[in-house]
Amino acid sequence: DLKEENDLVSDADLIQMAGQVAVEFSGGPKIPMRWGRRDVDGPEACADPEASQDLERGTPPFVSSLSPSQHLRQMFGRMGFTD
Repeated sequence: DLKEENDLVSDADLIQMAGQVAVEFSGGPKIPMRWGRRDVDGPEACADPEASQDLERGTPPFVSSLSPSQHLRQMFGRMGFTD
């Protein structure tokens, strides 16, 4: 089992990696991987959204000065997509 052999890798990172590989394998772009997601045992261990300094801009480590729609336009604009 991949998880048993790599106990320092979270389930969340494995899911992210699977998506990344699927996109690349199907002919899409190579997506940079950011490691470090943590698994939690239940909702009580999740971050409190009220504690975020800027809910519109995300929570660390994914804080951005862009709004979600601006971020999507920037990311997909690089690939030639438009509204």
